[in-house]
Amino acid sequence: MRRIIIFFPAVFVMAAIFFSSGCASWMNLRNTEDDLRKRVEGMLEARNNGYWDDVYDYYNKEYRDSITKKQFMNRPRGLRFIAYDIQVIEIQPSKTQAKVTIREEVSYKGRKTKGQITTDWIIEEGRWVQKIDPKRQMNPIVSPENK
Repeated sequence: MRRIIIFFPAVFVMAAIFFSSGCASWMNLRNTEDDLRKRVEGMLEARNNGYWDDVYDYYNKEYRDSITKKQFMNRPRGLRFIAYDIQVIEIQPSKTQAKVTIREEVSYKGRKTKGQITTDWIIEEGRWVQKIDPKRQMNPIVSPENK
């Protein structure tokens, strides 16, 4: 009888640990996606409002090391960003990399156009940043005027 009394609480504790770890990992993934969505929205809002000094801070360290904030701020900007809609957030199994698909509306010399882009994001120093390869693309905001 004594074994049964000890067995049931032990099973209950093990079940509680098992279910709480499963919920915790699901909540962690959800929080990761929510955190990434907030970062992407923050970057897009800053960009749409012309706060380029803030936009610069959303890029990865490798890119920021390749161009100073002053140089980035002085780049010509031919595109005017009007609206955006985050279509897909796909977090990779590592949970430190993600692909974000964004639908955007932009204006160039008064002509509005819509398009869709997929951007890469990584966790760097505990926060999500957009990954820009400085060798491939020195200016992550390219317009026909800048080419």
